[in-house]
Amino acid sequence: MTKADFKSTIQKFVIHIESLRESYPIHIQLISNKIKRLDYQIRKYLDENSFDKDENTYKIGLDEYKKIKELLGSISTQKIAYDTFTKGAVISLITQYDSFLGDIIRQIFVSNPKILNSSDRTLALNKIMEFKSIKNVKEYIVEKEIESVLRNSHIEQIKWLENKLSIPLRKDFEIWSDFIELTERRNLFAHNNGKVSDSYLHNCKNAKV
Repeated sequence: MTKADFKSTIQKFVIHIESLRESYPIHIQLISNKIKRLDYQIRKYLDENSFDKDENTYKIGLDEYKKIKELLGSISTQKIAYDTFTKGAVISLITQYDSFLGDIIRQIFVSNPKILNSSDRTLALNKIMEFKSIKNVKEYIVEKEIESVLRNSHIEQIKWLENKLSIPLRKDFEIWSDFIELTERRNLFAHNNGKVSDSYLHNCKNAKV
């Protein structure tokens, strides 16, 4: 494993993040434009088909009401799409980060096997016998270690890296609180429909959000 391998992993991550950054406003604008067009259609239809109106109050017949109800339903659908897409963008952003972190940890293990040797993970003999070589056993342990780290909170993941690499990653990390809030918000969107939880409040408070 070389510096070039780490550089390639970082570049791939940056490209994925840039693609999200560039595509997000395009999709948001499309949905916003659709809502504006529907709103215009409603106002135009009311102006042309109401038999009486007073400021923003319109009197319409049953057939016209059905048409307006249909258009309002379309607006509601687009607003849900807007909300879903914005939440999805946050989830996608953190998903890309998690994938990136997994790749980095894998390369750390390969480039510095001593870190893996310090693992206290054990395998039963019958499990070891399933592998064709020691290399396959190591690869299996690496993947299990990565899974274990990624199951932890993002705060614990950084602490794990600090411990393994003996590097104070949070020192002078000015956007630490923003980073934690974003990852915790992702968890709310993914698991709690955006509703604030005790876990969110606790982790954000610890990160001085």
